[in-house]
Amino acid sequence: MPNIAGSALPTKMNHPAVTGGCATCHNGVTALGKPSGHIATSAPCETCHKSTMTFAGARMNHTGITGGCAACHNGVTALGKPAGHIATSAPCELCHKSTMTFAGARMNHAGITSGCVTCHNGITALGKPTGHVITNAPCDTCHKSTVTFAGAQMNHTGITGNCASCHNGVIALGKPTSHIPTTAPCETCHRSTVTFAGARLDHSRVSAPCASCHNGATAEGKPTRHFVTNLPCELCHRTVTWTPVTYRHTSPAFVDHGPALACNSCHVSNAQVVPWKFPAMKPDCAGCHADKYRPPAHVKFEHPVQVYYTAMELKDCAGACHIYTDNTQRTIQTRRTGMHRAIGGGW
Repeated sequence: MPNIAGSALPTKMNHPAVTGGCATCHNGVTALGKPSGHIATSAPCETCHKSTMTFAGARMNHTGITGGCAACHNGVTALGKPAGHIATSAPCELCHKSTMTFAGARMNHAGITSGCVTCHNGITALGKPTGHVITNAPCDTCHKSTVTFAGAQMNHTGITGNCASCHNGVIALGKPTSHIPTTAPCETCHRSTVTFAGARLDHSRVSAPCASCHNGATAEGKPTRHFVTNLPCELCHRTVTWTPVTYRHTSPAFVDHGPALACNSCHVSNAQVVPWKFPAMKPDCAGCHADKYRPPAHVKFEHPVQVYYTAMELKDCAGACHIYTDNTQRTIQTRRTGMHRAIGGGW
Protein backbone atom coordinates (compact mmCIF):
# COMPACT_ATOMS: atom_id res chain seq x y z
CA MET A 1 0.00 0.00 0.00
CA PRO A 2 1.45 3.39 -0.94
CA ASN A 3 2.40 5.78 1.88
CA ILE A 4 1.47 9.39 2.13
CA ALA A 5 4.46 10.36 0.01
CA GLY A 6 3.43 7.78 -2.47
CA SER A 7 6.55 5.54 -1.96
CA ALA A 8 6.61 1.81 -1.05
CA LEU A 9 6.96 0.83 2.64
CA PRO A 10 10.37 -0.83 3.59
CA THR A 11 10.10 -4.57 4.08
CA LYS A 12 11.92 -6.66 6.74
CA MET A 13 13.44 -9.86 5.47
CA ASN A 14 12.15 -12.94 7.22
CA HIS A 15 15.02 -15.49 7.40
CA PRO A 16 13.29 -18.64 8.70
CA ALA A 17 14.66 -21.69 6.94
CA VAL A 18 17.58 -19.69 5.46
CA THR A 19 20.75 -21.70 6.23
CA GLY A 20 23.11 -20.69 3.50
CA GLY A 21 23.88 -18.44 0.60
CA CYS A 22 23.89 -15.31 2.79
CA ALA A 23 26.30 -13.54 0.45
CA THR A 24 23.83 -13.68 -2.42
CA CYS A 25 22.07 -10.81 -0.63
CA HIS A 26 24.59 -9.62 1.91
CA ASN A 27 26.97 -8.33 -0.71
CA GLY A 28 26.92 -4.65 0.21
CA VAL A 29 24.45 -3.87 -2.59
CA THR A 30 21.28 -5.84 -2.09
CA ALA A 31 21.82 -5.99 1.70
CA LEU A 32 24.52 -5.12 4.25
CA GLY A 33 27.75 -6.94 3.53
CA LYS A 34 31.01 -7.38 5.43
CA PRO A 35 32.13 -4.15 7.10
CA SER A 36 35.57 -2.72 6.41
CA GLY A 37 36.91 -4.08 9.71
CA HIS A 38 35.70 -7.63 9.06
CA ILE A 39 38.20 -10.49 9.33
CA ALA A 40 39.65 -11.13 5.90
CA THR A 41 38.13 -14.37 4.74
CA SER A 42 36.47 -15.96 1.75
CA ALA A 43 34.50 -18.38 3.92
CA PRO A 44 30.70 -18.23 3.58
CA CYS A 45 28.99 -15.96 6.16
CA GLU A 46 27.12 -18.87 7.72
CA THR A 47 30.46 -20.56 8.55
CA CYS A 48 30.73 -18.27 11.57
CA HIS A 49 27.44 -16.41 11.81
CA LYS A 50 24.85 -18.83 13.14
CA SER A 51 22.07 -16.32 13.84
CA THR A 52 19.84 -14.73 11.20
CA MET A 53 18.71 -12.15 13.75
CA THR A 54 22.09 -10.56 14.55
CA PHE A 55 25.64 -10.54 13.33
CA ALA A 56 26.88 -10.46 16.94
CA GLY A 57 28.05 -13.65 18.67
CA ALA A 58 29.67 -15.11 15.58
CA ARG A 59 32.22 -17.78 16.43
CA MET A 60 35.13 -18.13 14.11
CA ASN A 61 35.47 -21.52 12.49
CA HIS A 62 39.16 -22.24 12.00
CA THR A 63 38.63 -25.37 9.94
CA GLY A 64 41.37 -25.61 7.34
CA ILE A 65 43.39 -22.72 8.79
CA THR A 66 47.03 -23.80 9.25
CA GLY A 67 48.86 -20.50 9.02
CA GLY A 68 48.70 -16.74 8.97
CA CYS A 69 47.12 -16.56 12.44
CA ALA A 70 48.63 -13.14 13.12
CA ALA A 71 46.63 -11.68 10.22
CA CYS A 72 43.67 -11.72 12.64
CA HIS A 73 45.25 -12.39 16.03
CA ASN A 74 46.99 -9.03 16.13
CA GLY A 75 45.29 -7.57 19.19
CA VAL A 76 42.93 -5.52 17.04
CA THR A 77 40.94 -7.80 14.79
CA ALA A 78 41.21 -10.67 17.24
CA LEU A 79 43.00 -11.50 20.47
CA GLY A 80 46.76 -11.24 20.06
CA LYS A 81 49.77 -12.20 22.21
CA PRO A 82 49.25 -11.40 25.92
CA ALA A 83 51.71 -9.21 27.81
CA GLY A 84 53.37 -12.24 29.41
CA HIS A 85 53.91 -14.08 26.13
CA ILE A 86 57.40 -15.37 25.31
CA ALA A 87 59.20 -12.71 23.30
CA THR A 88 59.34 -14.03 19.77
CA SER A 89 58.74 -13.02 16.21
CA ALA A 90 57.94 -16.58 15.17
CA PRO A 91 54.49 -17.20 13.60
CA CYS A 92 51.76 -18.24 16.08
CA GLU A 93 51.29 -21.59 14.38
CA LEU A 94 54.93 -22.54 14.99
CA CYS A 95 54.01 -23.42 18.57
CA HIS A 96 50.22 -23.27 18.76
CA LYS A 97 48.92 -26.32 16.95
CA SER A 98 45.27 -26.05 18.01
CA THR A 99 42.74 -23.59 16.55
CA MET A 100 40.40 -24.31 19.44
CA THR A 101 42.64 -23.21 22.31
CA PHE A 102 45.92 -21.41 22.94
CA ALA A 103 46.74 -23.83 25.77
CA GLY A 104 49.09 -26.75 25.22
CA ALA A 105 51.40 -24.91 22.87
CA ARG A 106 54.79 -26.56 22.54
CA MET A 107 57.69 -24.24 21.97
CA ASN A 108 59.48 -24.79 18.70
CA HIS A 109 63.12 -23.83 19.23
CA ALA A 110 64.08 -24.08 15.55
CA GLY A 111 66.66 -21.43 14.78
CA ILE A 112 67.18 -20.43 18.43
CA THR A 113 70.89 -20.47 19.25
CA SER A 114 71.18 -18.09 22.19
CA GLY A 115 69.31 -15.95 24.69
CA CYS A 116 67.73 -18.97 26.38
CA VAL A 117 67.53 -17.23 29.73
CA THR A 118 65.15 -14.60 28.39
CA CYS A 119 62.52 -17.33 28.68
CA HIS A 120 64.18 -20.01 30.82
CA ASN A 121 64.24 -17.83 33.93
CA GLY A 122 62.00 -19.94 36.16
CA ILE A 123 58.98 -17.71 35.44
CA THR A 124 58.28 -17.61 31.71
CA ALA A 125 59.75 -21.09 31.23
CA LEU A 126 61.65 -23.66 33.26
CA GLY A 127 64.93 -22.29 34.63
CA LYS A 128 67.98 -23.86 36.27
CA PRO A 129 67.05 -26.55 38.83
CA THR A 130 68.36 -26.32 42.39
CA GLY A 131 71.03 -28.95 41.69
CA HIS A 132 72.42 -27.14 38.66
CA VAL A 133 76.15 -26.41 38.44
CA ILE A 134 76.80 -22.98 39.93
CA THR A 135 77.53 -20.68 37.01
CA ASN A 136 76.57 -17.38 35.45
CA ALA A 137 77.47 -18.58 31.97
CA PRO A 138 74.68 -18.42 29.35
CA CYS A 139 72.64 -21.64 28.98
CA ASP A 140 73.80 -22.10 25.39
CA THR A 141 77.44 -22.24 26.53
CA CYS A 142 76.88 -25.87 27.53
CA HIS A 143 73.40 -26.85 26.34
CA LYS A 144 73.60 -27.32 22.59
CA SER A 145 70.22 -29.01 22.09
CA THR A 146 66.86 -27.22 22.14
CA VAL A 147 65.07 -30.56 22.37
CA THR A 148 66.60 -31.79 25.65
CA PHE A 149 68.73 -30.48 28.51
CA ALA A 150 70.51 -33.83 28.67
CA GLY A 151 73.93 -34.30 27.11
CA ALA A 152 75.17 -30.82 27.93
CA GLN A 153 78.93 -30.52 27.52
CA MET A 154 80.41 -28.28 30.18
CA ASN A 155 82.44 -25.38 28.84
CA HIS A 156 85.19 -24.67 31.36
CA THR A 157 86.46 -21.49 29.72
CA GLY A 158 87.58 -19.08 32.40
CA ILE A 159 87.34 -21.60 35.25
CA THR A 160 90.60 -21.66 37.20
CA GLY A 161 89.65 -22.95 40.63
CA ASN A 162 87.19 -24.62 43.01
CA CYS A 163 86.78 -27.63 40.72
CA ALA A 164 85.54 -29.76 43.63
CA SER A 165 82.39 -27.64 43.94
CA CYS A 166 81.16 -29.63 40.93
CA HIS A 167 83.61 -32.53 40.63
CA ASN A 168 82.46 -34.14 43.85
CA GLY A 169 81.15 -37.42 42.47
CA VAL A 170 77.55 -36.17 42.60
CA ILE A 171 77.16 -33.11 40.37
CA ALA A 172 80.07 -34.13 38.15
CA LEU A 173 82.76 -36.82 38.01
CA GLY A 174 84.93 -36.80 41.13
CA LYS A 175 88.19 -38.49 42.05
CA PRO A 176 88.27 -42.14 40.94
CA THR A 177 88.98 -44.86 43.50
CA SER A 178 92.53 -45.23 42.20
CA HIS A 179 93.29 -41.51 42.61
CA ILE A 180 96.34 -40.50 44.62
CA PRO A 181 95.25 -39.92 48.24
CA THR A 182 95.27 -36.16 48.76
CA THR A 183 93.24 -33.29 50.20
CA ALA A 184 94.83 -30.78 47.82
CA PRO A 185 92.45 -28.91 45.45
CA CYS A 186 92.07 -30.49 41.98
CA GLU A 187 93.62 -27.46 40.29
CA THR A 188 96.84 -27.93 42.29
CA CYS A 189 97.82 -30.64 39.83
CA HIS A 190 95.24 -30.60 37.03
CA ARG A 191 95.96 -27.58 34.83
CA SER A 192 93.69 -28.46 31.93
CA THR A 193 89.89 -28.17 31.90
CA VAL A 194 89.75 -30.25 28.73
CA THR A 195 91.35 -33.42 30.10
CA PHE A 196 92.42 -34.88 33.42
CA ALA A 197 95.50 -36.37 31.75
CA GLY A 198 98.88 -34.69 32.03
CA ALA A 199 98.40 -33.57 35.62
CA ARG A 200 101.63 -32.58 37.33
CA LEU A 201 101.74 -33.39 41.01
CA ASP A 202 102.70 -30.69 43.46
CA HIS A 203 104.51 -32.59 46.22
CA SER A 204 104.56 -29.66 48.64
CA ARG A 205 101.52 -31.03 50.51
CA VAL A 206 102.32 -34.72 50.23
CA SER A 207 102.83 -36.43 53.57
CA ALA A 208 102.16 -40.02 52.57
CA PRO A 209 105.05 -42.41 51.81
CA CYS A 210 106.35 -41.99 48.27
CA ALA A 211 105.82 -45.66 47.48
CA SER A 212 102.06 -45.30 48.04
CA CYS A 213 102.05 -43.68 44.59
CA HIS A 214 105.47 -44.41 43.14
CA ASN A 215 104.80 -48.10 42.79
CA GLY A 216 105.08 -48.42 39.03
CA ALA A 217 101.30 -48.41 38.63
CA THR A 218 99.89 -45.17 40.04
CA ALA A 219 103.12 -43.29 39.35
CA GLU A 220 106.64 -44.09 38.17
CA GLY A 221 108.38 -46.52 40.48
CA LYS A 222 111.97 -47.68 40.86
CA PRO A 223 113.64 -48.30 37.50
CA THR A 224 115.18 -51.70 36.82
CA ARG A 225 118.68 -50.33 37.38
CA HIS A 226 117.75 -48.88 40.77
CA PHE A 227 119.73 -49.80 43.84
CA VAL A 228 118.15 -52.93 45.35
CA THR A 229 116.69 -51.90 48.70
CA ASN A 230 113.54 -52.02 50.78
CA LEU A 231 114.20 -48.63 52.33
CA PRO A 232 111.59 -45.88 51.83
CA CYS A 233 112.16 -43.59 48.81
CA GLU A 234 112.13 -40.47 50.97
CA LEU A 235 115.15 -41.70 52.93
CA CYS A 236 117.33 -40.75 49.95
CA HIS A 237 115.18 -38.80 47.50
CA ARG A 238 113.59 -35.40 47.90
CA THR A 239 110.25 -34.38 46.33
CA VAL A 240 111.81 -31.37 44.63
CA THR A 241 114.24 -33.49 42.64
CA TRP A 242 115.22 -37.14 42.57
CA THR A 243 118.92 -36.32 42.31
CA PRO A 244 121.33 -35.86 43.89
CA VAL A 245 120.56 -38.63 46.33
CA THR A 246 121.28 -37.87 49.96
CA TYR A 247 121.55 -40.74 52.41
CA ARG A 248 122.86 -40.94 55.93
CA HIS A 249 124.10 -44.35 57.03
CA THR A 250 122.82 -45.14 60.50
CA SER A 251 124.71 -48.40 60.92
CA PRO A 252 127.67 -48.21 63.38
CA ALA A 253 129.52 -50.46 60.93
CA PHE A 254 129.73 -47.58 58.44
CA VAL A 255 131.77 -44.47 59.04
CA ASP A 256 130.66 -41.36 57.18
CA HIS A 257 132.94 -41.03 54.17
CA GLY A 258 131.55 -37.67 53.03
CA PRO A 259 129.51 -36.76 49.95
CA ALA A 260 132.31 -37.41 47.46
CA LEU A 261 132.01 -41.17 47.80
CA ALA A 262 129.64 -42.69 45.25
CA CYS A 263 127.22 -45.32 46.54
CA ASN A 264 128.37 -47.93 44.06
CA SER A 265 131.93 -47.55 45.37
CA CYS A 266 130.85 -49.90 48.15
CA HIS A 267 127.60 -51.31 46.83
CA VAL A 268 129.28 -52.92 43.86
CA SER A 269 126.57 -55.58 43.56
CA ASN A 270 123.85 -52.87 43.56
CA ALA A 271 122.40 -54.41 46.70
CA GLN A 272 121.56 -52.90 50.05
CA VAL A 273 123.79 -55.27 52.03
CA VAL A 274 127.52 -54.95 51.33
CA PRO A 275 129.62 -58.07 52.09
CA TRP A 276 132.90 -57.45 53.89
CA LYS A 277 135.87 -57.94 51.58
CA PHE A 278 138.03 -59.03 54.51
CA PRO A 279 135.64 -60.41 57.13
CA ALA A 280 138.44 -61.20 59.59
CA MET A 281 139.08 -57.47 59.98
CA LYS A 282 135.49 -56.22 60.30
CA PRO A 283 134.16 -53.86 61.50
CA ASP A 284 137.36 -51.83 61.16
CA CYS A 285 138.51 -49.95 58.08
CA ALA A 286 140.64 -52.84 56.94
CA GLY A 287 137.52 -54.95 56.60
CA CYS A 288 137.08 -53.16 53.26
CA HIS A 289 140.41 -51.46 52.64
CA ALA A 290 143.04 -54.11 53.53
CA ASP A 291 143.95 -54.49 49.87
CA LYS A 292 144.95 -50.84 49.76
CA TYR A 293 147.37 -51.17 52.66
CA ARG A 294 150.99 -50.28 51.80
CA PRO A 295 153.56 -51.59 54.40
CA PRO A 296 156.51 -49.26 53.50
CA ALA A 297 154.45 -46.29 54.56
CA HIS A 298 153.90 -47.82 58.00
CA VAL A 299 157.29 -48.33 59.63
CA LYS A 300 157.20 -49.96 63.07
CA PHE A 301 160.90 -49.67 64.03
CA GLU A 302 164.18 -49.49 62.16
CA HIS A 303 166.66 -51.14 64.59
CA PRO A 304 168.20 -53.57 64.41
CA VAL A 305 166.36 -53.96 61.08
CA GLN A 306 163.45 -52.10 59.53
CA VAL A 307 160.11 -53.72 60.28
CA TYR A 308 156.65 -52.70 59.09
CA TYR A 309 153.23 -52.95 60.69
CA THR A 310 150.84 -55.57 59.31
CA ALA A 311 147.38 -54.70 58.03
CA MET A 312 145.87 -56.60 60.94
CA GLU A 313 147.82 -54.50 63.41
CA LEU A 314 146.55 -51.30 61.82
CA LYS A 315 143.07 -52.47 60.86
CA ASP A 316 141.66 -49.34 62.54
CA CYS A 317 143.32 -46.85 60.24
CA ALA A 318 142.49 -43.98 62.56
CA GLY A 319 144.40 -45.59 65.44
CA ALA A 320 148.09 -45.23 66.45
CA CYS A 321 151.05 -46.38 64.40
CA HIS A 322 153.99 -44.94 66.36
CA ILE A 323 157.55 -45.49 65.21
CA TYR A 324 159.68 -47.05 67.95
CA THR A 325 163.44 -46.63 68.44
CA ASP A 326 164.06 -50.38 68.32
CA ASN A 327 162.49 -53.79 68.39
CA THR A 328 161.88 -53.60 72.15
CA GLN A 329 159.07 -51.14 71.36
CA ARG A 330 159.60 -49.43 74.70
CA THR A 331 160.51 -45.99 73.45
CA ILE A 332 158.43 -44.09 70.89
CA GLN A 333 160.57 -42.21 68.46
CA THR A 334 157.69 -40.67 66.46
CA ARG A 335 154.10 -40.45 67.58
CA ARG A 336 151.49 -40.95 64.87
CA THR A 337 147.86 -41.01 66.00
CA GLY A 338 144.74 -40.51 63.93
CA MET A 339 146.66 -40.08 60.71
CA HIS A 340 143.68 -41.14 58.64
CA ARG A 341 140.09 -39.96 58.71
CA ALA A 342 137.15 -41.32 56.69
CA ILE A 343 136.34 -37.85 55.33
CA GLY A 344 139.89 -36.49 55.47
CA GLY A 345 141.18 -37.59 52.10
CA GLY A 346 144.88 -37.54 51.31
CA TRP A 347 145.44 -41.19 52.05
